Amino acid sequence: MSDSALQLTKRELQQLVLAPRFWAIAIALALVVGIAGPFGTFASLQILPRLAYWFAITVVTFLIATAFTGYLARLTGGSGTMMPVRFAVIGFLAGLPVTLFVALVNSILFDRTGDFGNEILTLLPYICPIAAVIAYLYAQFGYSKSGSGGEAAKAENRRPILLDRLPAGKRGRLSHLTVQDHYVEVTTDRGSELVLMRMADAIRETDGINGLQIHRSHWVALDAVTGAHRQEGRLFLAMHDGTRLPVSRSRMDEVRGAGLV
Repeated sequence: MSDSALQLTKRELQQLVLAPRFWAIAIALALVVGIAGPFGTFASLQILPRLAYWFAITVVTFLIATAFTGYLARLTGGSGTMMPVRFAVIGFLAGLPVTLFVALVNSILFDRTGDFGNEILTLLPYICPIAAVIAYLYAQFGYSKSGSGGEAAKAENRRPILLDRLPAGKRGRLSHLTVQDHYVEVTTDRGSELVLMRMADAIRETDGINGLQIHRSHWVALDAVTGAHRQEGRLFLAMHDGTRLPVSRSRMDEVRGAGLV
């Protein structure tokens, strides 16, 4: 499980770094904060060094917090009404490595290497609570929409045709498909429904979702996978709803290539 959580977190970071939107937001935020110059940086740094400082702080601290929060969230698992509280706790903990990084940069940049401990104590009351609030709000309002790897946002822009075959109340975020006799059981975050069709046709109608067939009887949406484990020599993927799906030997290379194990 821990190995899978690490792989999924790496994949999430790779997708984030390659996303133009991430860099656009980082640049915009760095410009706003850099021009304002909070925490004494307005007086201690000229405009260009100040912008560079806040750009580096913005990008690196966000990546650290994302990696730390994503990894711990996958390790602890779970969902439901307590998820925002769990994310808030994880976010608070993620503030610790962020604080260490910012304190180290400040100590070197502003020649405070002899005061590193006090720098940490000064920053902790600000960074950890802010990280906790951001993580709480993310879990409360953004987690179900954004998913682990950001693929759900793409899915909203290209809604899979397969969802039109489901009752209106079950047309949610696609999780996985499973063959049941002559039917395909379509599972979303709003429930499951049997649809009379072939698996190949069902997979074709998932266009718009970043997914993978892991077995002749199972297909998964990558952002719905929460982990992986072995049992009696067989590999299983764990889904958001707690379902465990087997991976066939013939699909192992594809599953590894997707960063699921």
